[in-house]
Amino acid sequence: METKKDNRPPLISKATIEFIIIISAAVLLFVIISGLGIIDKLHQTAAEKHKLTDELMFAATFLAAGLMVFSFRRWLELRKTHKELTKSEEQLRFQATLLDEIGDCVTGTDLEGKITYVNKAKCDMMQKDQQDFIGQSVKAYGDSEVIGANQEEIVDITLKEGKWSGEVINTASDGSKITVDLHTWLLKDKNGRPTGMCGVSRNITEKKEQTQELAKHRRYLEALDAAAGILLHSISEIKYEEFITALGPACGADRIIIFLIKTDQNGNITIYPQAQWYAEEKLKYIKPENIDYFMMNIWPRWKKILSAGKSICSLVADFPAEDQPFWKSMGLKVVSALPIIIDGRLEGFIGFDNCTDERQWTESELGFLHTAANNLAIAIKRLDTKEELRGQKDFAEGLIETAQTIILVLDKDANIVTFNPYFEKLSGYKLDEVKGKNWFDTFLPAQDRPRIHHLFETTMKNISTKGNINPIVTKDGQLRYIEWFDKTLKDVSGQTTALLSTGQDITERLKAEQELKDSEARLKTIFEDALDGIIVADIETRKFHICNKSICHMLGYSEEEMLQLGVEDIHPAKDWPEVMKVFEKQARGDFKLGEALPIERKDGSIFYADINTSPVILDGKKYLMGSFRDITERREAQEELKKAHLELEQRVIQRTAALQETNARLIKTIEERDRIQKILQETEKLAGAGKLAAQIAHEINNPLAGIKNSFLLVKDAIPPNHQYFKYVGRIEKEIDRVSQTVRQMFDLYRPDAAPAEQFRLSDTINDIVELLEVALEEKHINIEIQCSDNIIVRLSEALLRQVIYNIVQNAIQASGANTTIKILASADNGKINLAISDQGSGIDEKIRDKIFEPFFTTGRGGPKSGLGLGLAITKDIINAVNGTINFTSEKDKGTVFNISIPT
Repeated sequence: METKKDNRPPLISKATIEFIIIISAAVLLFVIISGLGIIDKLHQTAAEKHKLTDELMFAATFLAAGLMVFSFRRWLELRKTHKELTKSEEQLRFQATLLDEIGDCVTGTDLEGKITYVNKAKCDMMQKDQQDFIGQSVKAYGDSEVIGANQEEIVDITLKEGKWSGEVINTASDGSKITVDLHTWLLKDKNGRPTGMCGVSRNITEKKEQTQELAKHRRYLEALDAAAGILLHSISEIKYEEFITALGPACGADRIIIFLIKTDQNGNITIYPQAQWYAEEKLKYIKPENIDYFMMNIWPRWKKILSAGKSICSLVADFPAEDQPFWKSMGLKVVSALPIIIDGRLEGFIGFDNCTDERQWTESELGFLHTAANNLAIAIKRLDTKEELRGQKDFAEGLIETAQTIILVLDKDANIVTFNPYFEKLSGYKLDEVKGKNWFDTFLPAQDRPRIHHLFETTMKNISTKGNINPIVTKDGQLRYIEWFDKTLKDVSGQTTALLSTGQDITERLKAEQELKDSEARLKTIFEDALDGIIVADIETRKFHICNKSICHMLGYSEEEMLQLGVEDIHPAKDWPEVMKVFEKQARGDFKLGEALPIERKDGSIFYADINTSPVILDGKKYLMGSFRDITERREAQEELKKAHLELEQRVIQRTAALQETNARLIKTIEERDRIQKILQETEKLAGAGKLAAQIAHEINNPLAGIKNSFLLVKDAIPPNHQYFKYVGRIEKEIDRVSQTVRQMFDLYRPDAAPAEQFRLSDTINDIVELLEVALEEKHINIEIQCSDNIIVRLSEALLRQVIYNIVQNAIQASGANTTIKILASADNGKINLAISDQGSGIDEKIRDKIFEPFFTTGRGGPKSGLGLGLAITKDIINAVNGTINFTSEKDKGTVFNISIPT
């Protein structure tokens, strides 16, 4: 048992004891001094030598008196201090008792956040003893940031700002989380120096839970109110999807499904999912096999429970073992079902599924969900009972308030009596702004007022004017077109007193109709101008309904004649049975394309066409639209090819002995034919290009001659020792290269044989790199050259310069910033080999077979985009010197051009 320390003051204080000691010492000293004084009086007759003794005695007496006064004053001060200390100790004992007895939790810390005091309430809340906390950091209470700040942040803020308030999470010894409302402040001494911190907290966990429970109830009530509003506004049909969407987020379910019961003509009862809501797309699961299993194995038990008006709410783990695989296959952990009962009869149920956590629904939650199910039952019954629906005044008023249709009432003088909120939103006017004003003067354009006023007077005479369309002017000046339906209102005597008008805003519909007309006009133009023949035929009668000009021209009929014909009229009689089978399969949708079908023209001639069909619906009737493409030429080519193949096979049979030799010659012949055909195709493609190249070359030649003449004058004016003289030779070489390129453009595919000369390959490469130096610096491209100075070439230096220049320039254009271009050169077996690589995006596979074509370029016509002649000229030059050029390219890694030229 713990022994408490006695903090009561002693019977005799230390001050009293000290005072008694000092008085006793003074009295003793006085006695001594007095004794000495008596002796001195007995020896007054002594010599002058006793005078010093008298002075010492006097001094000692004065000192003793002073000591007595000081001791008395000290005793008084100590006595007062003892009384104050006794009072303070009593106050501290009271405060300690008070802190231990109050319900709030109190914690004291030093300036580092280490606990120096903690009261009983805090220890009880944390389920620990006081000694477990003393000397520990405040992090011992738990360091969570779920709410507010963590303990370290609270200490920092209290030290900086002097206080902190907010909610934090403490962790008890059993691991439970406790929400507390905490207030801290900085403790200071009388001189204002911080000495520590104090914190007072209160357990608000239960309050928070109650608040959360109230918030949950509020969410349920709001969701029920929203769901009830949706049901209330369901006039012609229940908006099931909207109804459960309003409930879903509030109730915390992962999935909600409304199941309704239906009975077929044979009396078989089944359930079907009318609507479902799910928190995540992956939770959508309804499958026919799920329904089948449920109806066979589970529904009989559920039906008894639900028919009694009871709910089903259980963990999947609590269901019979044989049913658990079924529930788990749908990802369910908790299943709840609330009955929909109308007039005592079970009409279905609402299923609330939990797929993420196992939590039981509380009684209050089930009460809310029962209310939702009952509201749905009431709504279903209300729709089934029209007489009851008409008698519900509140529902009718709600309909008017929420209807997305204009509802307007005018008195007999066409003054505004009322209109609904929808018209307020549409027109921009509040009812109070225009109530009592004349309808025609307020809302109708001036030019329409006479006509509409006449209609108003006609209607007030009980003459029907349904479907009138006229514009109104909104508050912001817009025109909205409204389709009106009117009905007069009469008093009890049968006198017409007002006009009830309902209107539908058809502005967007009219706009859509006009756009539809425009679209139809465009489609008609496309239909008429299509190169393929098009026929739309009735599937049942096989008669033609629509045809375009192309099919009329293809068959030789006029449009009027075509519309008198049918499918069988445009096919040879002998082929009709087969064509009929194809037509029927296309009509059923078995396939769309009928290949190589015989077509008979008006003059009796036959041609073959591919017919691609698509089903269409016109005016609610099914038709088949066929697109005819004449394949006569293709068929003839195929026949010729087939004939050639037959002849070839006959020849092979006849020459069996020489099969291998003939085969080799045939392969060579085919390759030669393909090569020649490719050359012919390329020649045809470039026929126009040659003329254009010649014209361009002609236009360049004249200014180029002037540039060269001017350059020769400048060249003569620059002395050899000038700092820019080194560029003179390069400029002259480039002018000569341009001149040569222009000459080659005159005969793009038959370059003149340029005279060979002997030169060092590395010099030419270095010159080219220096010429392209500006372009390289603009994109910060590094260029690496690996070429031995010992490689001597005997070729046309200008042509080889042109080849290397074109490829390096293309590499620069294809490269991104801060990349590297490599030029590798070598000589081997009488050939020079060049490999020029970049680190660009690579060449698209779709255009790789086109890059050597003249005028083919991937540029967009900018100032740095070429004519697309560089690679064409390059290949032409290499071919002319019996060399080869090819490339390899990889997406996002770059391209490598490989050149091999005999020397």
